Amino acid sequence: MSKSFLIDYVNEKLKEYSKGHSITQKGVITISREYGCPGKIISTKIAESLSSAENSWKVIDKEVLQIAAEQLSIPEDLAEKLFHSKPRTLMQDLFSSFSDTKVPSDTQVKKTIAKILRTIILYGNVVILGQGGVVLARDIKPSLHVFLHANPNWRVAKIKILENLKSNEEALKRVKEIDEQRIFLRNYYAGEPLTVNIFDVSINCEYFSEEEIISIILDLAHKKGIHKT
Repeated sequence: MSKSFLIDYVNEKLKEYSKGHSITQKGVITISREYGCPGKIISTKIAESLSSAENSWKVIDKEVLQIAAEQLSIPEDLAEKLFHSKPRTLMQDLFSSFSDTKVPSDTQVKKTIAKILRTIILYGNVVILGQGGVVLARDIKPSLHVFLHANPNWRVAKIKILENLKSNEEALKRVKEIDEQRIFLRNYYAGEPLTVNIFDVSINCEYFSEEEIISIILDLAHKKGIHKT
C-alpha cells in the first residue's frame, strides 16, 4: 500500500472526525520495538492477514509525520526531529522567539501527532507501528499491544547492515540512541516512566523467525477478539 494512499486515508478520517461522524470501534494492534528488531514487514503481514474484501487493515507508521508537518507548515524532516527531541529549555525557547522562522515547539509537534494517531486508532482496523501508539491505544477494546526485543549484540549485527556501518561501536551507539528516543516518547505520552507491563506480550526476535512472530501475534489477536472483518 503506497504512502500517498495511506496519507489520503488518514486525512479522510481526520475530516470525518472533525465533522462529528459516528465511530464504530474496531480492533487495534500496536507494535513497539527495540531498534534493530523487524517491524514493517511484520506489521504489513499482520494487516494483510486481517484484511477482507469488505474491510482492509492498514499499517500506520511515519505517515503521521508528513500529515503533522503539513498541518504545522514545516518540513517533514523538522517534524520528525522535533517529534523525537526532548523538551527545549527556557533559553532555547527564548532564542527561538527572536527567530524570523516560526518553528513550533516539540510539544506542539507531539500533541499534533498524538491527535492524528488517536483519531485513526478510534476508527480502528489499524496496526500502529511505533510512534508511542501503545499509550494512545491502551484503553481501546479489542486491542493487542506487542513489544519486540532482542539482545543488543544481535541487533547491532542487523543495524550494521541496515545503516551500512563499519564498526560495532557505531551500531551500538545508534541502537542506544534510537532506543532512548522510543522509551522517552512512550513515557512522555504516558506522563510517567513505563514498564513492560504496558504491553500484552513481549517477543524475543532473536529466537523467533518473522513468520513465527506473525503467527504468534495473529493467534493472540484472535484470542483477544480481533478477527478478520
